[in-house]
Amino acid sequence: MVSCLIGGFLGSTFFAALRYQHILPGIVAALLTVVLYVVLIYAIGRLGWVLGKRFFREYPQDRGPTWGENDEAAQRIEDERLIVRRARQNEGEAATQAADAPAEDGEDQRDGDG
Repeated sequence: MVSCLIGGFLGSTFFAALRYQHILPGIVAALLTVVLYVVLIYAIGRLGWVLGKRFFREYPQDRGPTWGENDEAAQRIEDERLIVRRARQNEGEAATQAADAPAEDGEDQRDGDG
């Protein structure tokens, strides 16, 4: 939209003024306007793409059932997520228990009394 506004403004004012003053023939002014539109559409589109990728990152989308699909697939996905979540919690608890466990025989034990 912005490229059309800029291209239309320049095409209808600047190139038309050059044509009116007989600096450019009419066909050249029209071709310059079309070329300007194409260049602006590409440049502003590319700018939007780059800025969009930078500021509007993609986030993972939950894949749920759509209208007309079987709900069992969504339940299976949710069950798998629950299993993974519980496994991660168990791993975290096991790591915490291992860190809190007393040292075994033969290891240096310090009770902090100095």
